Amino acid sequence: MVLEEEFSKIESAAAPAISTLVRNGVIGSRETLADIVRFIALQAVRVPPRLQQADDMQQQITDFVYSRLGDTPASRKTVESLLHPFASVQFERAASKVHLHRNARMLFSITGYKQLFTILMQRNWVVLRSPNRQADFICSDDPVLLHWTRVVSRHLSPGFAMEHTRVFVPMGPGVALLGVWGAPPYDYELSQRQVAQFNGELVSQASRFLFFRNDFEVLNNSREVERSSAVLLKWKGRGPERSASLTPTEPGA
Repeated sequence: MVLEEEFSKIESAAAPAISTLVRNGVIGSRETLADIVRFIALQAVRVPPRLQQADDMQQQITDFVYSRLGDTPASRKTVESLLHPFASVQFERAASKVHLHRNARMLFSITGYKQLFTILMQRNWVVLRSPNRQADFICSDDPVLLHWTRVVSRHLSPGFAMEHTRVFVPMGPGVALLGVWGAPPYDYELSQRQVAQFNGELVSQASRFLFFRNDFEVLNNSREVERSSAVLLKWKGRGPERSASLTPTEPGA
């Protein structure tokens, strides 16, 4: 499939660039940065929450159209034709349930990735280093963190193109990237507590999987540092499908 080949090319181009970043702690050329940022953009749009957003959006659109047309055989046929070939729909008691096809999800992902890549390349990217092997970055199945850099209304969600936001991505146990607006690029060695803070954000955003090399620390909501044993016990307890893996490889590679 063409879309799968596109994904494979992005991942293949990023692999050596990420390996060099993890090994040497530097990004290198603008072309190398572009390979890494393409991979980051792809990661951001392919994670479970983003895919669920695509499902939810299509469901909302279908519900709106269906409610306007009314529950008739003709309206059901119209809705089915509008969704074909990207999705199928089931009707029951004047309600609809949309099922996006895998190919449609991939198409939405590649479209979103291209737009996001352009936005992310406008940011300045900072290399962050952990202070030692006792302060590893962890990784998850939703590793691209987007947060405000100042206090805003809790009803306002950050966007990748919005000012006063940062993008954090762990690239390996000892290296992460931070995408910022305005500030010049620099390299920065974090304290053990700062690494724990980023790990706490990664745990909070993770859907089903965590990956780590060693015992790690997390800064919890009470601003207290917790060891991985306590963190994993609570995290797994929130859902039986959740899993944490001790991996000898670099999570971002």
